[in-house]
Amino acid sequence: MADFDVIVVGRGTGNTDAVLAMRHGLSIDDIAGTIHSHPTLSKILEAAFREVTRQ
Repeated sequence: MADFDVIVVGRGTGNTDAVLAMRHGLSIDDIAGTIHSHPTLSKILEAAFREVTRQ
């Protein structure tokens, strides 16, 4: 299993995929074989709140 680093930069960059992968010793292949939703729920809510406050 290869080691890998995760660097996350920016406002609100909680990255649960990376945290869970490191916590459970997952490989890059394990991570690649999972489903990654986009946009995330937090991004959907952010967009909705911005739209509501813009009106």
